Amino acid sequence: MEPRPIAILGATGSIGTSTLAVARAHPSRLRIASLSARSRWESLVEPAREFRVGVIALGDPAAALAARASGKFAAGTRIATDVAQAAGEISAVSGDAQRKSR
Repeated sequence: MEPRPIAILGATGSIGTSTLAVARAHPSRLRIASLSARSRWESLVEPAREFRVGVIALGDPAAALAARASGKFAAGTRIATDVAQAAGEISAVSGDAQRKSR
């Protein structure tokens, strides 16, 4: 069974960091596909690298611009300002993964 891809909204807060710890403890069951935060993009750099996250969503457009310009995220990481759109991308990935496992 493939790990379930999940998006963590508010990944820089206490619940988000706790969820990252759970995913870290259960890599065969959970895969972090997306992380989001309001503006604290610097706090997303390490978990994005660790979990090889494909989409970062930031609610603050200025923070998204700074994150893109920083060069600190892996090549190919999409940095979005629309959290709902980013979550939709993850849902599409999840659906693809589920169809492949059937």
